[in-house]
Amino acid sequence: TACRDLLDCIAAKTYYVGQWGDGVRMKLVTNLVLGLNRAALAEGLVFAKAVGLSMESALEVLLNSPAYSKTMDAKGPKMVAGDFAPQAKLSQHIKDVELILSEAERGNKALPLSQLHLALLEQAEANGLGDLDNSAIINVIEGSLTPS
Repeated sequence: TACRDLLDCIAAKTYYVGQWGDGVRMKLVTNLVLGLNRAALAEGLVFAKAVGLSMESALEVLLNSPAYSKTMDAKGPKMVAGDFAPQAKLSQHIKDVELILSEAERGNKALPLSQLHLALLEQAEANGLGDLDNSAIINVIEGSLTPS
């Protein structure tokens, strides 16, 4: 189709995922997994620090382990350095998670990890972190901010 030809010119890879609107829902699936990857990485780094390991060393091992995800490349160094200059704002991800939970509710599915993730993000935003990078969720997990 004409649309497929155009998309193939501007995208490295294209996927047909279904009918009108399914592409948006697939983007939400991607954002769900990506957001939970960030939160899991943050929790792992905080756990490493809590048990006496350096976050730098933990990240180095994680980057070369079965736990690896590309999220670690982009967000791991930011979390370790405490550099939360925004690449993607935390407040924007709140909107995504709200949409994800809304779609799940329409499908009569509970997403408990996403519900907890939203609570952590909302706590971060309530404490003034909304304009920072979404990797700033580590501040909530570290306990400098506590989710309600």
